[in-house]
Amino acid sequence: MSSVPAGQPTELPAVDNSLGALYIGSSLATVLYGVICVQTFLYVTSNRTRFDSWAMKLLVFILFSKAHLNRSGLDTTQQCLMLAGMYRLLITDYANPAALSIGGPSSGLALVTYDEAIVAISSILLVQLFFCWRVWNFSAHSLHLYIRIAIITISVSLAFLNFASYICLSIFGFRQHFVGVNSPDLTVAWKISASSGIAFDVITTMAMTLSLYRCRSLGTKRSNHVIVILILFTVNTNLVTTFLSIGGLVTYLVLPDSTIYGGFYLLLYKSYLNSFLAILNSRDFLREKMDHHSQPGQLSIPDFASPSTTDAASTAGEQFESSLTAAVGRSSTSEA
Repeated sequence: MSSVPAGQPTELPAVDNSLGALYIGSSLATVLYGVICVQTFLYVTSNRTRFDSWAMKLLVFILFSKAHLNRSGLDTTQQCLMLAGMYRLLITDYANPAALSIGGPSSGLALVTYDEAIVAISSILLVQLFFCWRVWNFSAHSLHLYIRIAIITISVSLAFLNFASYICLSIFGFRQHFVGVNSPDLTVAWKISASSGIAFDVITTMAMTLSLYRCRSLGTKRSNHVIVILILFTVNTNLVTTFLSIGGLVTYLVLPDSTIYGGFYLLLYKSYLNSFLAILNSRDFLREKMDHHSQPGQLSIPDFASPSTTDAASTAGEQFESSLTAAVGRSSTSEA
């Protein structure tokens, strides 16, 4: 009769779907943090920045202070807390499987902080409201006023629903241990937050794409070329956040006992910030495209320039191109 040899180590549970997923998510989030730093530097050093309105600069400053200055401490602190928590669970609590469910030196709650969650959720809300403002401006000459109001009302409502559900998700998530059945409150909060985020991304992407596509007949050849680029850019940037939200929702529904969905969440809010900065930094490229396709001797239209009051033949196409130029920005050689 065989017996278990004395001193044989206790078999540990697999942590690939719990700590492994969070470790991969935090590693990729660190890469996105580096991209945020680069994009912030590009925005600050861009010639286009000095022509932005005070409201835009204020928004950038708020997101910058959250996503770069404070988060250079806060986000780095969050990364350190994540790695420190994993170290305690994997090293300090090595051969102590109970630490995953009941605590140990690291209860699992030290992996995240309330401050980090609030800052991340607030940043997502501000970026989503910026997307709504962008859709409102670009749809001015292509969609009926009532349709625009309906789209913005739905989008803003989804943005605040997403914000509130993420707040609830953070509160319920702090009470949840790695091992164990998810509480009904956590499940409902996660489903609502992910679903509202997906719905917001889809609606704003479709509204922006439809607005730009319908404006192709209003603009000139140079503006039509920029519109095509804007459509592709809008779809590509919003696809990232949409796929991350879908991935988080699917993994939560399919693997509710794991924390793979947490890895998607770590990437989601950094992807929103990168999308916001990418939109701002792409204006120089689009400005060059408009100048490149302009007619010889044709001057670039300055920012927020009003149509000439003496030109009675001003058309909707000219008004649209003026608003498009204002959104893209003036060239470095034009002066207001």
